[in-house]
Amino acid sequence: MHHSTCQGKGKIMYAWAKDAPPAEMPKNVGFEVGNEYEYVVLQVHYAHPLDAPDNAGVTISYSNNQ
Repeated sequence: MHHSTCQGKGKIMYAWAKDAPPAEMPKNVGFEVGNEYEYVVLQVHYAHPLDAPDNAGVTISYSNNQ
């Protein structure tokens, strides 16, 4: 991953592209963070500068349950 923000092992957990429909993970699906993967990095890339405020969003929920 030559564009990685962090050094070391990385994994894409979720990706979305322009004009794709909204996506939601199925209920009771999750990714463990803390052992093999210590951080979650969110990157947002825009093709062009925006002329108006952006209302895009991502909701991340977490739990201490395994």
